[in-house]
Amino acid sequence: MWDTTPFVKFLQEVPHFCTYFHHCMYGSSRRKHTCLVHNIKTVCDMQLFCDNSHPHEAWGRSDTGWATAQETAYPWPLSRRLAALIALHLQNHGVRCPTPSFAKHASQLDGIRQQTFMQHTATGLPWVPEFSQTAQIPAAAPVPHNAKLLTIPLLGDAARVGYKTIGILRSPQEFMDAAIAAGHPGQSLDQLPEPMKNAVWSLSQPDHRKK
Repeated sequence: MWDTTPFVKFLQEVPHFCTYFHHCMYGSSRRKHTCLVHNIKTVCDMQLFCDNSHPHEAWGRSDTGWATAQETAYPWPLSRRLAALIALHLQNHGVRCPTPSFAKHASQLDGIRQQTFMQHTATGLPWVPEFSQTAQIPAAAPVPHNAKLLTIPLLGDAARVGYKTIGILRSPQEFMDAAIAAGHPGQSLDQLPEPMKNAVWSLSQPDHRKK
């Protein structure tokens, strides 16, 4: 598809990145090689190749059908990683990205796995955003000492000609205040799903123990 005339022309005209990875490094049982063509700088961190430290299921046909059909859906760790990188990109451009409820439940389960020595390697959004805000300054202006130059916006980003986007870093006190308000991800109580916390609380009540 990418070798057809319309797509070759498209790739020549539109700034983009090509990011390669193997699905087996993101939860799949097969060494499926994928290339993502995109214009989001943070998604470049998806690039990851098989380290050959694990076995792979075979390709071809089985009793349930072709193996390629079983690999059409992205595995959960891959989907979560991609979503987190896109959210981080939006966050860097000043868009508030609250963590969805299903991702919070996943973080709680990851915490439980850690306590039961079932370690995971997936990463998500920072608990406290790195920047307090983002701003645009003239392209020729120096970046302030308390700021960081973000990726120059590509096609589709909200930007103005002749300007560049910077992220204003939090002061140490601002970061501490935000971290305290966010709570610690390792707190035992926070790692339990809400129904389980309610059950523990109910069973711990004096009236229930007498029964």
